[in-house]
Amino acid sequence: MVNVKDLNIGIIHNVYTKRGGEDQVAESEYKLLKANNFKVHLLKFENPEGKLKQLFTYIISAFNLFSFIKCYSWLKQNNIDVLHVHNWFFTASPSVFWAARYCKVPVVMTMHNYRLICPSGTLVFNRKAYLESLNTDFSWDAIKKGVYRNSPILTFNLVFTVWLNKKIGTWKLVKYYIILTEHSKTLIENSHLRALTNKLIVKANFVSAIKVNNSIPRQDNFLFAGRLSDEKGIIFLLAAFKGSPHKLTIIGDGPLQNDVENFVKDNSNVTYLGFKDKETINYELRKCSALIFPSIWYETFGLVMIEAFALSTPVIASYCGSSSIIVKHGYNGLHFEQSNIENLKEKLTEWSSFDDNVKEQYGKNAYDSYLQYYTPEKNIEQLIEIYRSAV
Repeated sequence: MVNVKDLNIGIIHNVYTKRGGEDQVAESEYKLLKANNFKVHLLKFENPEGKLKQLFTYIISAFNLFSFIKCYSWLKQNNIDVLHVHNWFFTASPSVFWAARYCKVPVVMTMHNYRLICPSGTLVFNRKAYLESLNTDFSWDAIKKGVYRNSPILTFNLVFTVWLNKKIGTWKLVKYYIILTEHSKTLIENSHLRALTNKLIVKANFVSAIKVNNSIPRQDNFLFAGRLSDEKGIIFLLAAFKGSPHKLTIIGDGPLQNDVENFVKDNSNVTYLGFKDKETINYELRKCSALIFPSIWYETFGLVMIEAFALSTPVIASYCGSSSIIVKHGYNGLHFEQSNIENLKEKLTEWSSFDDNVKEQYGKNAYDSYLQYYTPEKNIEQLIEIYRSAV
């Protein structure tokens, strides 16, 4: 049997301009391997600044020769035995898989989004579920609608990139795809990439134990912490709290920040704290009555939910994507119907009607869920087994 401790593990991640959950996961898994004395090397790609450089790099994103050379040299220099790719879009490009192929290095890839089956990446367009691309590998409908950044041209290039690399066998070069929940696995199994079914392995993300003052008293406010964007359901959430007797605290930034700032001017029950560091977010998670996760897209995971669990905080979540699995209704939180404002209002009222003992039991169950599924120990056990199998 292969001893993973003897392997040189390589991690590739194309970082996002605005740091998000994918960046956090890639960094956390790298640090976890280092902390457990594995030989691990990290290669980061960054999308360029400046419109001309971005345009040029995006045009060649189907196969970036410069990234191929950079990756090939790095693999050889560090004698990499197994490569884990978190994100290749768009500077790294699918060329990194071919670099690994020519270096005879097996590849594992985490699917943090749905980019390989839909150019939207989120399966959402115009604040509604968008599933038209799932069963066609060259979606003219997606191109016509411009589901990627509302641009038919940019969408065409992304569709072409994924389609071309499917035709030349790039996606088959990956030994295993790490899928974060069974829900995402089912979506891929029923998409135009169903041929990859035997390569899919479900492994959840993790968070390290969070140190906060456990004596912090619970308040009666709910909390939203995340990107202020359509797919996260922030507009829907604001509508549910308009004129509501319930209190809401919002943390985050994003394209809909102005909408949030304008809303709080006329709704005193909602407080907007802006973008905050992890320490502040953890404090607010520990202090709130429950976290609200109103996402309207098929989230592949949703890291903030297990961060809440790690702090014994229940989650009230839309029955959609990963939250339909991570949150167990009546155990560690409550579900409401996706995009159903009235149903969310009902769940807020239901939650507020619980006495403190019931809420405390939900919190204990949330923490038990964290211990059972989402600790670093659980994660590294699964991760090294995947690497061992790949090699």
